[in-house]
Amino acid sequence: MDNQIKLVRKSNVKFHLKNTPEFQKFKEDYKIFYTSICKIFSDKLKSGFFEGKRISPESGYIIDKEKTDSYYKEKYPDLTKEQRKELRNTESITVTDLMRDPKWFKHICDKEDNKSLCRNTINWALNRINGYYKRFNNTYPISINPKKYVYNSLRNYFKFTDNGISFSVFTPLSNGKKKLNKINVPIDFKRSQLTHFEQWKIQNEDKNPFSANLVFDTNELIPIVDIEFYRQIPDNFLGIDINKSEKDFLTANYPIFNGSYVFPKPQELCRLEKVISAVNKTIKKSKEVPSHERRNTFLEINCDQELLPEKFRVKFSCVNRAKNGRRMLWLYQKDLHRQHKKLCEELIPWDDIMEYCKNHNLAYCHDDVQIASMDTFANDKIKVISKEKCRKNGIFHLSVNPANTSRTCPECEYKHKSSSDTEFVCKNCGYTFGRHFVGAINIAKKGIGALNDCLNDKKVKQINKNNITLPQYEVVRPKMDQKYQELFDF
Repeated sequence: MDNQIKLVRKSNVKFHLKNTPEFQKFKEDYKIFYTSICKIFSDKLKSGFFEGKRISPESGYIIDKEKTDSYYKEKYPDLTKEQRKELRNTESITVTDLMRDPKWFKHICDKEDNKSLCRNTINWALNRINGYYKRFNNTYPISINPKKYVYNSLRNYFKFTDNGISFSVFTPLSNGKKKLNKINVPIDFKRSQLTHFEQWKIQNEDKNPFSANLVFDTNELIPIVDIEFYRQIPDNFLGIDINKSEKDFLTANYPIFNGSYVFPKPQELCRLEKVISAVNKTIKKSKEVPSHERRNTFLEINCDQELLPEKFRVKFSCVNRAKNGRRMLWLYQKDLHRQHKKLCEELIPWDDIMEYCKNHNLAYCHDDVQIASMDTFANDKIKVISKEKCRKNGIFHLSVNPANTSRTCPECEYKHKSSSDTEFVCKNCGYTFGRHFVGAINIAKKGIGALNDCLNDKKVKQINKNNITLPQYEVVRPKMDQKYQELFDF
């Protein structure tokens, strides 16, 4: 065990709650409450209130974009970290401020005795807005959809008992206010997912009550549990550069693809991505149609009709709930992405990659770029699949920042302004190589930093008592022989 590291990963337990009359009443009351919160946030989004501001849902504040941590460090160098944090809090809008402001949620929160539920619900809505902001290239949405009924309890709110789950609810009184009351909801253990139930019980023995996500549509209560596991210290790092081009879809710094460094994109994936792209454009066009014109406007999927099922070779109404409306396109789009992920899992030689990593004791390095789920690029699917494959095979999976990996010289670290050419030529030292090979090398090099960040995590340090020593790594580079020179026309 000397060359192994004890790590921690997040998992969960899913308790399926029985639908008792009290629980059903709580769900109905909460949906009304959450809908009113979302309506106020939607009005503020439409008015442009959030433009020029950033949200920190974890800390629960809204502040101007330019007022970052470095801003306070430069402006107030004499202040301590705690003093700068206190100053930032005074200049920001906190969740407490929103609860007390008549223009925000004061009229809603004053009627509720359970302030913790109010605070958590507002925080959850802010978290969703922030998620949309990141997904849509740092652009705030025009509204927040209240249909996603999930209560995200950041604080300890639920209690596990012998009779089920106990938590607080609102009980209406004759004077119009509501009284705080506790109910107990039984657990349907047959329908629950209890793989990590024993570990969760041990971890929460002294923490009862606990925090969790309550999903109303499925009646599931989902608390988080920390799973400890071992990983062997890697001898080196495998970096894979993922590209949109077909001939070098995946490029690695090891010959993991049956002796090759390059894996071309399968034609099945190419055809499916064309359909997904066409469906995305059709949905986007339907959104751009003014609401008063949607009933009489029809659009069709603009791609090779032979690639489409027969029922989708028609014109679609821009009305969401029509017989051949936009909702059908949404459902078709989701189904296409499921097919896309399945093809990525079947057509990419994952077994060969995992076997190579195990035989050579390599850590798998993947970029951590956040890509919207409706993108046609397969990067987001490959990231999910690779993480799961590595977990099952006991291989280190490291997420790295891929910024500038294809335009930074692996020899002298000189960063170039652009990297549009197939061949990479360093202006500083003259180093020459394939651009995507350079990307794979730099992703593997960044794996060293990612491994150090992983080991510097407080939980990992506490488990291993800081007795972790790593070897001096030298990232392996691919051999550019005649075969690959011909491939890239050097």
